[in-house]
Amino acid sequence: MKKSHVLYRIGRVSLFDAWRSRRYPRTKFFSLIRGAIACLTVPVDGSRFRVHRHCFVGVTPGATLELGHSVILYEYSRINVEGIGARLRISDRTVLNSGAQIFCRNSVTIGTKSGLGFNTLVTDTDFHPIEGQEISAPVVIEDHVWVGANVTILKGVTIGKGAVIAAGSVVTSDIAPGMLAVGSPAKAIRPIEWEF
Repeated sequence: MKKSHVLYRIGRVSLFDAWRSRRYPRTKFFSLIRGAIACLTVPVDGSRFRVHRHCFVGVTPGATLELGHSVILYEYSRINVEGIGARLRISDRTVLNSGAQIFCRNSVTIGTKSGLGFNTLVTDTDFHPIEGQEISAPVVIEDHVWVGANVTILKGVTIGKGAVIAAGSVVTSDIAPGMLAVGSPAKAIRPIEWEF
């Protein structure tokens, strides 16, 4: 891995990128901006992941991002890992479809062979204090989980192995392994099996 704070930079440097570099000089990030190549395979710590254009990955000092082998980030995906001790782990052969966003300030773990659909949001934080509640709690998405388009997964949730979350759902509580969950808030309605 490169020793500089900026891991990878592709394309022209915009005014926003120049401002961000001065504003957050210790942040590790790469940004695929307009005019960049269509797809890039990047080696990180011995594993390889594929990044399509217009993606953003930001990791602040003291935070950890672990990417497994053959992870794919499609266009407009966004990953933010912020804060001392924050840890995001995305395991092997996991796919983040276009517009998927992960915000991590505590701990987010995504298992092997899982998929996040278009415009999915996964967050382990409320981003601000709410009286009587913790600001953040870990999120765990176990192996072989499919998350449909426009799903929101909130803090403190565990989604069991082999589960499917239907499009447009809001997950506020745990989902048992091998179940189909639907609605806002998402509720498990029946067992399901699926192939990736």
